[in-house]
Amino acid sequence: MRAMSSGVSEAPLDCGAAPPPAGALCRWLPVALLLLAAALFLPGLGTGLWEPSEVAAAEAARSGRGAHPPLAYALQSAGLRLLGMREWAARLPVAISAIACMALMMWIGAKAFSRRAGMIAALVLVTSPAFLFSARQASSDMLAGSAGLAAWGGVLLIGRVPLAGVAGISAAGVLLGTLSGGVLVGAALPLCAIALALGLAGPRTRGGLVATIAVGALAAAACGLVAFMLTRRGLSATWLYGTARTVKIPPSFDSALKTLAHGAFPWSALVPVALLHLSSGARPSFARRLVLAVLAVGFSVALVASWHIREIRFPALAAVAMAIGVYLDDALSGEAGGPFAALLVACGAAILARDLFLSPESLLDAQRLEGLKYPIEVNVHFVHLGAGLAFAVAAWVGLGWWRKALLALFVLAVPYGAFAAHGLMPALGKHFSSKGLLDVYHRLAREGEPLAHFRVAGKGMAFQTSGDIRELRTQQELLEYLRAPGRVFALVPAADLASLDQAARKAGVDYSVLDDSSSRSLLISNKLGAGEKDKNPLRRFVFREPTEPPKKLSANFENMVELRGFSLPASVELGGKIHIALHFHVTGKLPPNWKLFVHFDQPAYRIHGDHVPLDGKLPTQHWSVGDYIIDEYDVDVPRMTTPKGLYSAFVGFWLGEKRLKVVEGPNDGTDRVRLGALQVK
Repeated sequence: MRAMSSGVSEAPLDCGAAPPPAGALCRWLPVALLLLAAALFLPGLGTGLWEPSEVAAAEAARSGRGAHPPLAYALQSAGLRLLGMREWAARLPVAISAIACMALMMWIGAKAFSRRAGMIAALVLVTSPAFLFSARQASSDMLAGSAGLAAWGGVLLIGRVPLAGVAGISAAGVLLGTLSGGVLVGAALPLCAIALALGLAGPRTRGGLVATIAVGALAAAACGLVAFMLTRRGLSATWLYGTARTVKIPPSFDSALKTLAHGAFPWSALVPVALLHLSSGARPSFARRLVLAVLAVGFSVALVASWHIREIRFPALAAVAMAIGVYLDDALSGEAGGPFAALLVACGAAILARDLFLSPESLLDAQRLEGLKYPIEVNVHFVHLGAGLAFAVAAWVGLGWWRKALLALFVLAVPYGAFAAHGLMPALGKHFSSKGLLDVYHRLAREGEPLAHFRVAGKGMAFQTSGDIRELRTQQELLEYLRAPGRVFALVPAADLASLDQAARKAGVDYSVLDDSSSRSLLISNKLGAGEKDKNPLRRFVFREPTEPPKKLSANFENMVELRGFSLPASVELGGKIHIALHFHVTGKLPPNWKLFVHFDQPAYRIHGDHVPLDGKLPTQHWSVGDYIIDEYDVDVPRMTTPKGLYSAFVGFWLGEKRLKVVEGPNDGTDRVRLGALQVK
């Protein structure tokens, strides 16, 4: 172990030999971190269960017919029996497991490295988005992660607690991990990592040799069991991976890296330099070797798992936090860092911030969101960008020149973690849960006005409302339900709105959308109450009477649809948006899922505006003959790469390599209709 500097100015928050008042501060910091974890994990657990993953997990716990491994379901089942059928009761055991994992991280880190390293590792862990999301979801593998930390972390305590205690902690971790996370993560990962670290260290005593052989044999047995289970068709994947999810097309090789990089953002920018630091020196300590071994084996496990069940939460996330905690601890004491490390971390943080700015859905790569898409309405791009860039600046200054600036990393982590837990997750929950729609129903419905659901996960209703909810199995049954003389309500998938609207119009059935706040489901009714408005998005774009376009035009696409006119600004500034509206008249049956292209051309440059018509709310196969449709779209004009000048605007329909032919109207010869000119200033 290294000797830590005793001067507070030389090593900020040095809890190894800090004089008062810093010593008193260090004694209270673990309590503050535990309170932080409680504040991040416990409030707001009663928001709606995400569908279908959390609903399935809670229903399995309620019914007692959950898939194996059984431990997580057993704890949730106990919580539901004791606390009732409530969302927070299903999530509470997971949140408590997360707080316990954080406390265990502090204790093991303090014993194996230093108090400050343990506290930093704990802060990194609880403010990582993957850990935060898992700590607040009933369907997470949090218990398996906590057990895994005990399994390999217990070995770090050799020489610091009695050997019987080491063996007990590790054995309990392997057992609990297997019962909650499956053989691969619960047993094979920690045993292989411990065997690898022992083998690299080399036994120095006869007892060490016996221990190395014994752990190696256990690791080989676990790997053999994994191999056997992988070759057995029909064997439940839950005992292998802890989940029954499967995919038909394997993800790319870098999926494990992306899951780690995005799941531990922005701390993951420190991972490369932390790994280099832990492996540096002529003979790294056994504790550092073990952390590296857990990371290496964890990455391999993530690859194996991703080949069968898509991305999982990086199974060695605790080891990542420990590695970063040790590195920052040494950096605060002047034993790590430097200009090269500062530049590497700053660039990494900026790149990750850019990735999440462009694709914020990447933050949820490892979450169990089967069948769900990241809602574009949750626009938090600039939060990720700002957090990443601020982290990059603090790391660049702190690692390269002024060590105290590293404290800014810890200050930044707290509000970002709070944003993920209490800002982003509730915003996503509005779209991934039916609870908000049910609340609207309870507010609007009078006594005796029923609620039904059509193709919406009905099992989750038991946690979110009282009373019976009728299940409608077919669209025809839904239409008959809406014909009722009294007022009725129904939950329907937002993706089915186009098909429902087409069928309702043909059948002469009136309906209105009362709440469209969720991108996944809608609350509809056959009657509007006093002061209520129809929020059906199709009413803003689809009309039975002709519309009046600002600029008239006539172009015929294969006698199926006519472009009657458009609106287009005369000019746009660099960095601005081009708002275009296209007015169509449907004259025939269109093929399914055609898209619109919009080109703004110069001789050597093109601005693309390709998109799905009506934001995907009305696919072309549901365009009814006789309808008048307005498609509005904003085209971004990149500030840095777009040349100024005059552009010609063209529009058309495309799918793959095909385009709808322009049989009448202004055709440029490649089945594009020319709209006019646009000046980019």
